[in-house]
Amino acid sequence: MEDNNVRFEENKEIKVNNLLTPEEQKIIELYKAGKINRNFAIELLENIGYTDNDAKSFLDDYIGGDNK
Repeated sequence: MEDNNVRFEENKEIKVNNLLTPEEQKIIELYKAGKINRNFAIELLENIGYTDNDAKSFLDDYIGGDNK
């Protein structure tokens, strides 16, 4: 039964990621992997058209409220 829940959560994440641009997906991937920090992720999001506040909200929504 636990395996079904894991698959559901994995499928849910895949569906959410399909709504993102390739650039947004890559930024999230790099940030989650620890290859870039939050400030650099925000800077990258700003480079693709986000405002500072929108970039912070985006990260909070997709990664969690990490205020570092």
